Amino acid sequence: MHERSIYRRGVDFVQLGRDCPEFGKYLIKGTSQIDFKDPNAVRALTTALLKRDFKVTVELPEDRLCPPVYPLPNRLNYILWLQDLLDTTSGGPTDSYDPNREVIGLDIGVGASCIYPLLGCASRPTWKFIGTDIDDKSLLYAQKQVSLSDLEGRIKIVKMEEGRKFLDLERFGVTRLDFTMSNPPFYSTPQTSAPFSTHTTPANLTPTPKPPHPSQPPSFATPAELVTPGGEPHFAYLLIQESLHQRSIQWFSLMLGLKSSVKLVVDEIKRVGGKGANWAVTTFIQSQGGKGKWGTRRWGVAWSWKGCRPRWDVAVAEGGVRGVSGVRPVKGEFDVLFADEQEGGIGVGVCVFGKVKKIMEGLRRDAGEEMVRWEEDCEQAIGWAWVRGNVWSRRARRRRGREDVEENGNPAVANTTTTTTITTTITAPDPKNPGIDLEPGMFLRFTISTKSITSSPPPRSPSLSPSRSPSPPSGNHHSNEYDQMDYTLTDARPPESNKGSQMKENTKTVLTICLVKICPDDIDLFESFCGMMRRKLVIEETRVGEGGRG
Repeated sequence: MHERSIYRRGVDFVQLGRDCPEFGKYLIKGTSQIDFKDPNAVRALTTALLKRDFKVTVELPEDRLCPPVYPLPNRLNYILWLQDLLDTTSGGPTDSYDPNREVIGLDIGVGASCIYPLLGCASRPTWKFIGTDIDDKSLLYAQKQVSLSDLEGRIKIVKMEEGRKFLDLERFGVTRLDFTMSNPPFYSTPQTSAPFSTHTTPANLTPTPKPPHPSQPPSFATPAELVTPGGEPHFAYLLIQESLHQRSIQWFSLMLGLKSSVKLVVDEIKRVGGKGANWAVTTFIQSQGGKGKWGTRRWGVAWSWKGCRPRWDVAVAEGGVRGVSGVRPVKGEFDVLFADEQEGGIGVGVCVFGKVKKIMEGLRRDAGEEMVRWEEDCEQAIGWAWVRGNVWSRRARRRRGREDVEENGNPAVANTTTTTTITTTITAPDPKNPGIDLEPGMFLRFTISTKSITSSPPPRSPSLSPSRSPSPPSGNHHSNEYDQMDYTLTDARPPESNKGSQMKENTKTVLTICLVKICPDDIDLFESFCGMMRRKLVIEETRVGEGGRG
């Protein structure tokens, strides 16, 4: 369950019954539970929680899908994950929530409850929604929920015809959207097969969902809310294809009811987006399981054709999707760990940040401000960089040297010119505020922190752990093993000091290099850049400390 969910610790039904007497009458006498097989009790629970916890008033029809907020809080989890995606890809200097950012979302298949727009607007005061549906009665009730909560100025309900485009911005009366969301039906009609058949195993195209467990609440839904031609893989395929032509939308997302659908959807995103495709996955954990609890899960997939990359813990929130290979995105975060000499590691952190600054200023001086820019906040130990192309390799340095020789005719003069004169031929962007649109180069954020790590006794000599090379095999940019590797510089100790040593907790200073934004075609630059930084910060410093040996 999401860490910000107000239902992480459960709900006291007895207290809820006191707060909302209309719900209290459904409590089973002598217990603190309700009969979840009673549709009226489930509707009363949902209505009471929305009213008490979100100040939202709804009237739920008996013949339409009722969204159980608890103990199946997947709707709230979905909204919270979208908040994280938008917060960490805002194009600003931080990945924190910006209360002034105006956000417009689209809920495809809003339903009679209008649950997602209501939760989104209740959670974020600057959010607005457009809700679409093809069912007239659902649209009528959705508009009623909007009116009951006095949200007509923030939620717009639009009828869509079956078979029309999902993303008709002109029809919605907007020029942009920050995100789309949908919880499509996962049952499929037998006469329709999903278009994924050309790219995946046909047997996995339209998985048949298992019948609901007897302990689960009954479904009060119309066929249109449960069935879509081809099932959710077909729905996802159509949305992905349409999204390719909508560059005025930052994020597209789906909540999937079948775990087997996740790989189908991600494979299609990778197929059309290439090796630099930008996506995120998560598991919506609706309860902890156990006696009296259901333990039902859903899965989220989001993708973007913009350059901003979500923070890694958001890109694989709740651990991503466990047990399904090939669905984790390229990791946009790289940690370099340093052994601290003093408790807390404050001095080490200042030293590391100074070295990072020196490296980046050297690159800017050599390549010019039209290729490298660096900004910093020394008090917060945060740095921002924009780098265009591989300007750190030997090949790049040789090329610059040849160009200087050709221009000046004297290598000595060329070197002097390189270090004292910068001729800007293009306007370099602000590395602190990259925006969300695609543009050349990559934007990086550098932060210093400390963490406690339990480790075994260090080796006899300074070394990197793990000792294998950090670079993945050529062409393999999705290696989970590479994604999880940290590089730790350990202390030099005589072999006898390791005898009888026990596992212990050490404080480490951590330099985190975060990929904020990048063109998909340049995705390889991030790994190369991080490798260069690691070599300069760890390996070269180790050689200096050894007196130049090696």
